Amino acid sequence: MALFGRRKAKPAESTVEEQEEEIVTDGDDSASSLRGPRDSEGQTVPKGYLDLGALYVPVVPGMQLRAQFEPDKVSLRRILLVIGTSGIQVSIAAAPRSGRLWDELSQQITAGLEQAGGNYTLEEGAYGTEIHANVAVRLPDGNEGYTPLRIIGVDGPRWLARIDIQGAAAAGDEEQLEKCMEIIDQLIINRGSEPRVRMELLPLRLPKGAVGTDGAI
Repeated sequence: MALFGRRKAKPAESTVEEQEEEIVTDGDDSASSLRGPRDSEGQTVPKGYLDLGALYVPVVPGMQLRAQFEPDKVSLRRILLVIGTSGIQVSIAAAPRSGRLWDELSQQITAGLEQAGGNYTLEEGAYGTEIHANVAVRLPDGNEGYTPLRIIGVDGPRWLARIDIQGAAAAGDEEQLEKCMEIIDQLIINRGSEPRVRMELLPLRLPKGAVGTDGAI
């Protein structure tokens, strides 16, 4: 399942997010306002963090970082953080100054889930409206089955983070879910100031010295 929808670009004058009309809101009333990820606000990488370009990740004992490349084996658009038997898949997209893209993206995601034979419920959680999904998969024995997935969207200043919780934490293991949430709350988004197309995935990079292949770092 694509992390962000592949959409045809509109003319440049209407797709670059800096050129969209800014909308002033009366503050953040979402349940995720006190949770992570948080914005870097132009600050350098804090001590104890890995620099992945658009994302700063805390160094957590026992956690593995896995690079997930595009088919070209060069473009890194998402990463997977593995803790215990759970995973946290993260990707980040550019958003207009008006923000609030999660409502739109969540509708695309749920439509894709249904089309692929899965099912879902919308639940209010620590990060606002979450998608609790059962994704249709082909089991090793050839039969069809489902795998649980908890999909979170966080609207930040000119960025949107999609976070997929996988494995035991998505299947009801509260202890592992709490560990995943602790990591999510420590993530820092480094949006940068470059003009970008709305919902364009922000580029990530491997930490210095890491091997550039899919797998644990």
